[in-house]
Amino acid sequence: MSKCGTHGPGHDKMGTFVYAWVGNCVTRCPGQCAWPFHQPIYEPQAPPLVARNGDVGIDGMIINLATVLAGTVKDISKGQLAHPWRL
Repeated sequence: MSKCGTHGPGHDKMGTFVYAWVGNCVTRCPGQCAWPFHQPIYEPQAPPLVARNGDVGIDGMIINLATVLAGTVKDISKGQLAHPWRL
């Protein structure tokens, strides 16, 4: 599981469902998950952008949430919930 966020299918007695999880970017992995609002841990070492609301963690979480939701929609559109072992 990624420290930033993950998505996928889940199963329970009611059937198959989709889940998405996003972590706190500042406490879990600021150099990866909060980029471009935090100094990256990988190259290039460009100065970080200023978070519009002043909260690096929330702005990073919004980027990660959008990424996770886009991946979930992609999986659903490819019909992968019908065959979750193909993810």
